[in-house]
Amino acid sequence: MYSLPSTAGYRLAGLKTLLLAPWSGAASYNYASAACSRITNFSGITGWEQIPLDVPGAAQFGEQLNRTKNGKLYTQLVSLSLAQLSDAGRTAVEGLVDAGPVVALLQDYNGQWWLYGQTAGLRLLTANAQSGTYGGDGSQALPLTGTQREAARTVAVSRINLLFNSSTTFHFPA
Repeated sequence: MYSLPSTAGYRLAGLKTLLLAPWSGAASYNYASAACSRITNFSGITGWEQIPLDVPGAAQFGEQLNRTKNGKLYTQLVSLSLAQLSDAGRTAVEGLVDAGPVVALLQDYNGQWWLYGQTAGLRLLTANAQSGTYGGDGSQALPLTGTQREAARTVAVSRINLLFNSSTTFHFPA
C-alpha cells in the first residue's frame, strides 16, 4: 500500500542553505577523482553572501541537459521566493546579481552541497513581486539561470566547513 510522505519526507525537496558569490573565470576546482563527480576544493571565488531561506520549499534548484550540435549544455536554475524581503535585502540580492554572473553553493534538505554556475555563472534575468504568498505580505521571485558546459557538481562537506570556519563573513540585510 502506498502512503503519502510525511512532513520530514517533504522537506527533502528544495534548498536549506544558499550562498552566492560573484562568478570568476579565474576560479579553479579540484576533484575527488578523474570522473570529476565531487569538488574537494576551489579557489578564486570570494565575496560569499548567505541568502535567508526562511520558508521551506520557497527555493528550488534544478538542471536540464540539452544536446546540441556543439555537445552537451546544462541549463541550471535556482528559483527563489523570498518572503517579506526588506528593501535592503532586495537591494543586496539585486546588487550582487547586477554586478554580473554569480556562482551558487546550495545545500539541499539531505545535507548535500552543490555548486551551480561553475563554468559561466548564473544571472538574474527577471524578477517578480507577489502578495500573499509563503505566509507573508509579499515575496520576491528571483530566478537565477545559466547555461553551463558542465553538470552541477557536489561539493565535499570538508570544503564547506573550511569556508564557514574561515575569516569569510556572511551577512545579509534583514
